[in-house]
Amino acid sequence: MNAPSRTFVAGWGIVSPVGLTARESAFAFRASANALRESSIPNAKGEAITMGLVPTLSPALEGIPRLCALAEGAIIDLLQTAQPLLAGRDVRLALVLDPPPTPDWDAGRAIGDALGPRLAAAGVYTRAPQVHFGGSTGLVEALRAASMNGPDALTLVVAVHSDHCLKTTALLAQSERIFGDECLDAVLLGEAAVALLISAREPRHLGAPVGVRVDATELTNEPARPDNDESSFMAAGLTVAARAASEAPRARGERIGWLASDVSFEVFRMNELTTVMTRLQDRFGPPQWLDMPNQRLGHLGAAFGAFQIAYAAEAFLRDFAPAPECLCLFGTDAGVRAALLLGAERAG
Repeated sequence: MNAPSRTFVAGWGIVSPVGLTARESAFAFRASANALRESSIPNAKGEAITMGLVPTLSPALEGIPRLCALAEGAIIDLLQTAQPLLAGRDVRLALVLDPPPTPDWDAGRAIGDALGPRLAAAGVYTRAPQVHFGGSTGLVEALRAASMNGPDALTLVVAVHSDHCLKTTALLAQSERIFGDECLDAVLLGEAAVALLISAREPRHLGAPVGVRVDATELTNEPARPDNDESSFMAAGLTVAARAASEAPRARGERIGWLASDVSFEVFRMNELTTVMTRLQDRFGPPQWLDMPNQRLGHLGAAFGAFQIAYAAEAFLRDFAPAPECLCLFGTDAGVRAALLLGAERAG
């Protein structure tokens, strides 16, 4: 189902394993940097798990407190440039988080409580946050909700993920999904937080010189999941989402030269992506650039889609984007698949 209308990103902030700001993260990722290091959380053998970690956070900080610290960092970065656009405004707040690892997990309330005073001190007034616990595809729900809030409404979307958590790693270890020397068909763990300022109309009305336009948001369901034996080569859900999101450029006779995927090192997801790229090859063109942040930064989980939007924003702003549009493909363990079509939105 298509979103009611396109949305626009007028401000962004990132905290990632390779940078404490969007600018640092974008340049470091573009330069193929990685920030893999030993976590203080051990595996079943008592050995340190390799993760993509934000180096300035304490190794003792894990779970919900770490998510709060990451979210605050992303908001601080966004406010460096977007505070003049937000001051004195009543802004909606949406949180995009991973599914709770345990029934008592209350990350939404904790992050909302942590961000409220920080935003109030900057003159930004928010309501109680709307929380999307669906993982990365919760971003699509947040974008669609923002597009329905009215032309003058602003929404702060904060997407946060961290695998530096005893409860999370315990669940992944049970299903042997943690990447390591003895388990290569697995997920390389990581963390990140991204804050996006979303508007239902062009950012120029806010005085923002450049932003990202989200032209299409598609959601589908994929039969293949980590807990079943469905063939990932079918790639039915991701194919439908990617085809729908790329329809407008195809109708214009244009090809998409920039793709992004949340594929880590799990073979079933690699097979799925390969199938989609093969089926839709007539929609892709030079330079056929493919970004896969989860293979160098670690698994970004709920923050993946927002990271790619903010990264695209930096690339468009600083003229190192490989193409004028980016097709972003991602999904969740529950089988939900998403596709976003991103383009540059400039003033004038």
